[in-house]
Amino acid sequence: MKKVYLQLEVMFYFLKAKAFELHHYEEGSVAETVVLTAVFVALAIVAGTIIFNAVKSKATSITYNTPSS
Repeated sequence: MKKVYLQLEVMFYFLKAKAFELHHYEEGSVAETVVLTAVFVALAIVAGTIIFNAVKSKATSITYNTPSS
């Protein structure tokens, strides 16, 4: 699981650097910006899915041991 987070973090920082580069490069095309935005959205969806699945699996493992009356 940590390997996935590390890969996502590396990809995020790479894309962030690329976005910074495109922002300061006056001749950047609109298509590159759209593709970069789509990649950021896809990364956000993947990260959200990973977090959701982790929380869901943790929640389903909770047992309710109530004392009987």
